[in-house]
Amino acid sequence: MARGVAVDLEPEPFGIDMQTTKVAWANVQAYLDKVDPEHAKSLPPGLALFGEDEHSASWSKLPAEERTTLLAATDTIVARLDAQHRVYAKATSKDEWRWAREDARLVAQAATMDDAGVTRGVTGRFEARDVAMAENVGWVLDQEGKSSKVVLWAHNGHVGLEMPPFANMGRHLRAKYGAKYRVLGFVFAEGGFQARGTAGAPGGTGVQPFTVGPPADTYASAAFTLAGQNLCVLDLRKAPPGPVADWFHASHLVRDIGAAFSGEENMASPHSLAQRYEAVIFVRKTTAARPNPTGKREQ
Repeated sequence: MARGVAVDLEPEPFGIDMQTTKVAWANVQAYLDKVDPEHAKSLPPGLALFGEDEHSASWSKLPAEERTTLLAATDTIVARLDAQHRVYAKATSKDEWRWAREDARLVAQAATMDDAGVTRGVTGRFEARDVAMAENVGWVLDQEGKSSKVVLWAHNGHVGLEMPPFANMGRHLRAKYGAKYRVLGFVFAEGGFQARGTAGAPGGTGVQPFTVGPPADTYASAAFTLAGQNLCVLDLRKAPPGPVADWFHASHLVRDIGAAFSGEENMASPHSLAQRYEAVIFVRKTTAARPNPTGKREQ
């Protein structure tokens, strides 16, 4: 699990997405080499793919039999850490064991996601990922105590309440926490952003800046612009009954740009703001995030 660098003791940032396992797998390997080197040596060498930047690509090329073996191995590691909890914690510390166990669980989640992507397609991969992220949010809350709260930052499609046909993270969190899970979505009109280019993009497939112009009148963001808003937070639960509430409950096009950008025509989808979120944050014009200097970390 990604552990952020906090300036103060409170709050502490946590990563909940398990797509990238390079750090988690290195942590698991290092811990097992320390406390149980014989078990570490007995693990299938194919697990090394979780130390790659793009493990999903390697997973998709494996034969079904090897995928089955590696899936079972990731579960075995978690089970071993549970079974040897007292021994391992005594040899290291409770905190080291806790984090090693969580890193191992993330690798197992990633293996499940990768295999779902192979056997059930993109939909299966999306759902497996969102189930895992919801579980990880729960883990963070469990670690922090009953009175803890968390501000969860993720793409609209992950946090929203209405995302058919996908069982997304937001739906799982609402089912588990009820009204304690409050959802804010982002809407923007135009401007710059960073995303990965797709195959054939002028700048290649790496992370790069993109810009989109003003939206058509059919987009939800156009209504905010026509109302003279540049930056606002709107509580959709308090929309006046009648035409205003009806408009927010109706479907309108929304720019839902994620990690990759393949063109305007593929980045907008119709949905109801009021059904997906309880409030929206509107930004009329965005600017692209500035990348950190190579080798440095900004706080």
